[in-house]
Amino acid sequence: MAAKVVYLSPSQIPVFMTTNLTPAVFWLTFRATEAYAQAAPTPQTSPSTFEMLVVPAGFLVLMYIVFIRPQAKKFKEQKKFIDELKPRDTVVTSGGIVGRIASIDNDTVQLDVGCGVMKVMKSHVTELEDLKGLASQKTSQKTIQKTNQKKDLQKQSSEKKLVARAKKS
Repeated sequence: MAAKVVYLSPSQIPVFMTTNLTPAVFWLTFRATEAYAQAAPTPQTSPSTFEMLVVPAGFLVLMYIVFIRPQAKKFKEQKKFIDELKPRDTVVTSGGIVGRIASIDNDTVQLDVGCGVMKVMKSHVTELEDLKGLASQKTSQKTIQKTNQKKDLQKQSSEKKLVARAKKS
């Protein structure tokens, strides 16, 4: 029996023949799409305006607390320190140079560093040299010397008393 040739118009060609899918895969895909289209739609609730603003606002508050506030506090302390500088203060610069302030201009400080005078920006002066510690060490040494002198005087007086008793007996 001879094969019968049937000519189909484009509207009569099944869809799976126009794609690269096999009929079985096309059928499964079509059925899944059809089933998904028939499923009950899930209600989608959008967050309220308040909820959308809470997260960014909380993030900004956290950034302020962690980064901005400590930097501003440090900046104020440094500005106060620079404003309180006076001649004859011994200071340390950000480069590690230690010197005594000879004079203060608007934005600069002239430091006497022993071998000459240097001009340094005020913003580069970072701290005062701790002369209080040296002064307390000198004070403690003087206190120790005075204490030792008192002990020596007590020893001498006790020796004199012993010698006086020995002479009496």
